[in-house]
Amino acid sequence: MEIQPRHVVCILNNDQDVIRNLCKEYPGFEYDEEYSHGHFQEGMSTAFAASMECLIPSFVLEDQESIYKHTAVNYVLSPRMRKEDAVDISQRMLSFVAEAFELGALAVKGESSGIAHGKLRWLELSERSKEPENQLSSLYRAWVRLPISGESKLYSVGMHLIGMKDVEINNGDSAIDDLDMFLLYLVVDRAEPNIRNGQTFSKDNKSMLYTINGIDCSRYENDDFFYNPYGLWSLTSK
Repeated sequence: MEIQPRHVVCILNNDQDVIRNLCKEYPGFEYDEEYSHGHFQEGMSTAFAASMECLIPSFVLEDQESIYKHTAVNYVLSPRMRKEDAVDISQRMLSFVAEAFELGALAVKGESSGIAHGKLRWLELSERSKEPENQLSSLYRAWVRLPISGESKLYSVGMHLIGMKDVEINNGDSAIDDLDMFLLYLVVDRAEPNIRNGQTFSKDNKSMLYTINGIDCSRYENDDFFYNPYGLWSLTSK
């Protein structure tokens, strides 16, 4: 059976009905009644801290303090996404997040890639995503988390939310920049359909040269939020 990803977004605020009603304005979006609740939840500060975007940090003191003010925890589910629908649905979810902030949301975390931005960053990315030339890069910055470290590799999580493979790379001095550059190449240049196993990638003729190979996603079980059914591009230095 084909596995179709979906967004699961955690929204902290002080009124469940605000998010319930907002879901009704977005066809196919669901309010998760099972896990949402109307009370303060211990540990949310720690959970958000563990998910803060580290490549472009945006959580400021005001964002951290806002977490302690919540009296409701809301989980919102997007429709399940086919590869060809992923960009549109991720755009709609980003718009949902921005509207939730306008309606009093205190903090937001994307559970499907474990990423949390500060309020102003979420709003900035939502605005930029409305510009056709910036849409894909903004969705990438909004929903894809990197770098995550595992063994001798750095890797991304969340590219399945825009219908693409994630990427892993050998850890090294320039690995974070190289990982980000290759991901942007995939997203902005829509390069993925043209990549073949054994091809090479380098930022420029003075930088590390990597060999590209497609592999299955084996770090996560197929029912994990982070699981990428499209697999990964594995970059190994030559």
